[in-house]
Amino acid sequence: MIAGVKYRGKFMKRIRNRLLTFGSIAVIAVSPAFVAAATAKGRMPESVKLRGLLLQREQLHSAISKTDEDIKNLTITVNDLEANLEKMEKDAAPKVSKIEKEITSASKEAEKLNSELQDSQTKYESVNRQYNILKTFSDFTDKKINELENEHIEIDGEITLDIENAKKKFEEAEKSRNELSQKIEVTKKGITEKQNIIESLKKDKQNILDKIENTKNEITKNKKSLEQNKAKMMESKVELSGTNFEIKIEEERLNW
Repeated sequence: MIAGVKYRGKFMKRIRNRLLTFGSIAVIAVSPAFVAAATAKGRMPESVKLRGLLLQREQLHSAISKTDEDIKNLTITVNDLEANLEKMEKDAAPKVSKIEKEITSASKEAEKLNSELQDSQTKYESVNRQYNILKTFSDFTDKKINELENEHIEIDGEITLDIENAKKKFEEAEKSRNELSQKIEVTKKGITEKQNIIESLKKDKQNILDKIENTKNEITKNKKSLEQNKAKMMESKVELSGTNFEIKIEEERLNW
């Protein structure tokens, strides 16, 4: 009986040892170290760092591609603007020259009208003084004639002739005064028209020059943006080169 128990105990121990050995083999077979060793000659497992570097490289490629597109578009824009500027300056030269001649001509006409205005105003002042004197005399004689007629007093023929001559001079002065007044108004109107023409011509000239200046500013702005994008492209390429180097090092580390 005792011998049977001992034999049975040894048998169970051998079974247990075998199970433990099989279990150890199973654990080793599914462990990360075993998987790494088994796949060392095949597909390389990625680390967290490598995944981050690969994502960074993808983002850099995308950024470089976008910057490259921006550089192409800006280059086209700058070339178009420079071509437009050249055409604008070529077209503007005769236009500006013509406008400047028209301004000079209108300015001379305005100066002439100003001179005529001053002359007419001087004449008007002289005629107006004469008119006021004759009007005062005419009003006085009319009043006296009425008084004499009311008193039935006959006026001497010579006096009557003098009065008529004075009235005639008064009428001439009044006519001359009115004509000069009208001429002054017409001349003033002419001067205003010439001044408006000059201002309009100056505005036309300035618009042409402003368009040229705005185009130049636009070229400068786009060239600056172009240089910034080129610098950005260079920085991205340098960063990409560094990232590729880090990826290579990480891959070699994982393969080691």
